Amino acid sequence: MKRLCAICLVLITPLFYTGAMAKAPSKTIIGKPLPESIVFTTLNGESVDVVKDTGNYVINYWASWCVPCATELPILQSMLPALKHANITPVLINVDRRPAQQAPKALQKWGVTKITSYAGDMYEAFKVFNVQGIPIVVSIKNGKIIDIMDLNTHKWDTQGTLNYFNHVFELK
Repeated sequence: MKRLCAICLVLITPLFYTGAMAKAPSKTIIGKPLPESIVFTTLNGESVDVVKDTGNYVINYWASWCVPCATELPILQSMLPALKHANITPVLINVDRRPAQQAPKALQKWGVTKITSYAGDMYEAFKVFNVQGIPIVVSIKNGKIIDIMDLNTHKWDTQGTLNYFNHVFELK
């Protein structure tokens, strides 16, 4: 019985503890533009060009079932005035299987009403950014990737997140 419990523990633990075992985001794409395989669509599936070659963007990959996302997105919305002042545009990318149905419900539940969410492919993001979980936050400055955060590696609070964005975008 002890042997069976030990085997079950070895097999099940990785399913719940991916944070410590996750790969580091790919540093090989820092300084490069978003790969063409990263495609943004409206929640209804229409292709849309979200990120331009100029400007600052924070792309947040999220899902309705993601517990850290439920914390991050309301904080991101509360930061809108400061982000706008710093010329940073937040872009939400929902990776649910049915984004047109699931994303609006989650955003309404979390009180996120002022940021548009698009749809994207979670597995393509995992491959491109060399990550294994969401949330994924990709910072882009003038069309180039400048930083990648994944698996809730950042404590999301308003001041700490503003400090992080000021540092990453070299605003202060």
